[in-house]
Amino acid sequence: MWFLPLLCVLGVGFVQGQAKGKSTQMHYVTLSIDAAVFQNVSKSLLDFTYSNKSTFTLDNLKKTKECDAANNCKCSEGFDRSEKTTEFSCVSNETGVVRLSAPKGPLDFESSETLICTSSSTLNSTPHWSLKNYKDETKPIVNGTESSINKIHSGSKLKLSRLTLNWKGTYNCSFIQTKGKLVIYHTATANLDVCVEPKITIRTDPGFPRCDLPSDLPQVTVFCQVKEVHEEFQVTWLKENNVSASVTLEKNFVESGMKIFSAQTFVACSSGKPELTCRLKNKCDQKTSATTKVVLIRENTKICPKEGIWQDTPVGERAVIRCSGSVGTRERPCNGDGKENGNWGDKISHCVDEGLSNILDDAINSNIGLGFVEKNAEVVFSRLQEATGHTNVVNSPSNLNASVKVIDTMSDKLERIDDRKLVEDFLQSSSNLLNVSLKSSWKSPVQDEKNRTLAEKYLHSVQELIKKANLKSQMKTNLQVVNCNTSETQCSNSVFKNNTVTMNTNGASFIKTAGYMQLIDYLPHTDNSSSPNSIVVSTTLQSGNKAGDITDKIKIKIKFALTLPRPRNTELKCVFWDTDSSKWSGNGCRLIGYADDGVCECDHLSAFSILMSKAPLDVPYLNEITYAGLSVSIVSLIICLVVELILWNDVVKTDTLHSRHCAHVNISLCLLVGDVCFLASSLPDEPSDVWSKTFVLVQHFCYLSMFFWMLCLSSILLHKTVYVSLHGISKMAYLRFSVIVGYVCPLLIVAITFISNSGHEGQYYSEETRWLVYSGVLKGSIFTFILPVGIIVFINVFFMCLVIMKLLQPIKAQQMLCDKEKNSAKTVIRSVILLTPVFGLTWGLGFLMILMDLTEGKPAYAVNYLFTLMNAFQGLYIFLTTCVGDRMVRESLQRYFRKKSKASEERICQSVSSVSSSSIVSQSSIKK
Repeated sequence: MWFLPLLCVLGVGFVQGQAKGKSTQMHYVTLSIDAAVFQNVSKSLLDFTYSNKSTFTLDNLKKTKECDAANNCKCSEGFDRSEKTTEFSCVSNETGVVRLSAPKGPLDFESSETLICTSSSTLNSTPHWSLKNYKDETKPIVNGTESSINKIHSGSKLKLSRLTLNWKGTYNCSFIQTKGKLVIYHTATANLDVCVEPKITIRTDPGFPRCDLPSDLPQVTVFCQVKEVHEEFQVTWLKENNVSASVTLEKNFVESGMKIFSAQTFVACSSGKPELTCRLKNKCDQKTSATTKVVLIRENTKICPKEGIWQDTPVGERAVIRCSGSVGTRERPCNGDGKENGNWGDKISHCVDEGLSNILDDAINSNIGLGFVEKNAEVVFSRLQEATGHTNVVNSPSNLNASVKVIDTMSDKLERIDDRKLVEDFLQSSSNLLNVSLKSSWKSPVQDEKNRTLAEKYLHSVQELIKKANLKSQMKTNLQVVNCNTSETQCSNSVFKNNTVTMNTNGASFIKTAGYMQLIDYLPHTDNSSSPNSIVVSTTLQSGNKAGDITDKIKIKIKFALTLPRPRNTELKCVFWDTDSSKWSGNGCRLIGYADDGVCECDHLSAFSILMSKAPLDVPYLNEITYAGLSVSIVSLIICLVVELILWNDVVKTDTLHSRHCAHVNISLCLLVGDVCFLASSLPDEPSDVWSKTFVLVQHFCYLSMFFWMLCLSSILLHKTVYVSLHGISKMAYLRFSVIVGYVCPLLIVAITFISNSGHEGQYYSEETRWLVYSGVLKGSIFTFILPVGIIVFINVFFMCLVIMKLLQPIKAQQMLCDKEKNSAKTVIRSVILLTPVFGLTWGLGFLMILMDLTEGKPAYAVNYLFTLMNAFQGLYIFLTTCVGDRMVRESLQRYFRKKSKASEERICQSVSSVSSSSIVSQSSIKK
């Protein structure tokens, strides 16, 4: 059976047929008939009278192809196979209306060539160019970095400025006409054969041949590899500098997409560094070479010994091995001074996944003119999104670097992004790269040609693409973008819940805010005094006005969600990423107070974050004041106790005075022990955890006891002056009451607090302050001290008011107390009135100091100084109040010292009298 296509040549064609370099207008009708009846059928069709000869004329009938019984076909003479259809069909190779003029190949790589497409008749359309490349991919040709299309008379001219493998293939030039619903294609094609420039990688095995003797001739195998590009190369091996034998060609093979040429030779150990060169010549006779120097390990050469796959390597050299299953090499330096064997350095991998390498190549070539940039970008980001979705693909610095380079490359090439799928893939790819599982890969110190780290390059490129993208809000796992359509005067965008950007629109069309998880940890931070404490938030805008008109008016407010709570007295700093200096900068940004942590205001757009100081603010000279004051207090308290011990019998004349001096002794003793513990815990040599805990425990108990003894004193005084019917109270009863209140109550408070917090650092006490913990309002162990103290001070003040009111009533006061008791009561009242405000004000300032933060400025510093002065010198205040300010104590001291002075004088007189008597006796004896 034969197949007969009927070729009807029309006056005006309906379909454009295609042939190499030629075209004609044809309408095809296929008729399958036996070869035996071909002549009869042909004659019948030609002689047939058609009803409308004006619109349809059958001028000729030709046999286009012949097929055998197995359906193996071939085109008849004068016909070529059509590439337009998938089935086997043939079209005429006669000259048509479209001509495509192309240079004959093969053509040199890196050369420039021009193709011209013209029409012999007026078609009133501009030709469209396309290329079916060596990968069998068909792409339109547009203006790009390596191609330019210029219109000429009756056609256009395609100029290729730099021929590479990308431009090898079949070119198609098509004029398209439209007549109503009818579309007519006028097409011509031409082949362009471009020679390939091989990118050569050369290595030797062994990498560092060993020379035991100067006369040795170690054998070396040299490998020269290029990417498989379906072109044959002629290889030539050259030797220089003591390569003693000819290079013998070994087998060539293909492995992991690489064509590998190999050869063997011998090198001389006598002197110098032998060199081997691999020279490849393509079919255009263009030559490309790669040379390697053979570094020899001689007898005295210091090396890093073999370790696993890493062979013996001389000090100062790098061992290099080829990546398995990926593109690139792995390196490992041998470090040392050359005087002794070296040490292996860290392994450095340049291995890139083959798929990622191809994506990067496509990104680099996306704007050369093969296809529209945005369409190419769709393919690039679709493949990148799929690749980065598998962490095992990008779990190395080199693969991560390649992925970021893809994004960076596309940010330079794309001018605008409107396709929704492209935006989705770009953002998903960018989010995938910030996965926590890739954290170690981000730590690579690799910098690009602009001295940018990987994180800097990522931030810049993603910001640029977001700015160019026509997008709505997108919420990815590690990257969120919110777009605000500025229909109102103010725009507010929130990313990752509590990170909010607010700014006035000022004529902007869109304001886009992006939040980046983990990125803050990867951007360089060289300031050791602070650390990042938020995510990175960037804001960009689009405007129909000039950018300068908007940026001059910008006021942007950012509310950050802090990664870690801000400790007391710790500074926060609002910063932006300064691309000029490649570091965080605070210029143009400020923190809006500390009442609401993490609110910044800036006058420009950028990527923002918050830094937190590693150490809290320090009050100058506060420690010196504390140590000086405590030293004075300790001395003063010791003097007070000595005075009480000496004068006890002289000054304690009544029950009231007994209660007063008993309270003073215990108050002084508690304060003395507490101050000594505080000084001991502040020694330069830090105490152990056990001692720190003990010191805080003792201070807690002693300072509480001091206030409870003040409560005892005021309570007894109130009892004696107000409750007349219960006036009589024995000293032992008072002591029992005071011991219970003054020591048992604080002991219970301290014990319960210690046990409930398990005595742990950070819960019961702070290792930094050597005191109780403040965790917030009514939070922390410090309030088991502050609340009892506050209650006692309030009660004391209330009791003092009652006593004073009673004493101001003369008649009742005289009925209540005798003169002696009355004077004693007044003395006690004076002590309580003086000490209660001092102690109360002191610890009131302490509570205020806890509530205030040093970041609030001068008021906080003033409160710290006042509290320290009053608290450190409490012992001095007690000495001045109970000793110096008490008339009875002063008079007793005077009597005590007069008595001591008189006794001393008497002893001196007795001594003089004794000496005189002895002298007289001696003289009498002499006379006798």
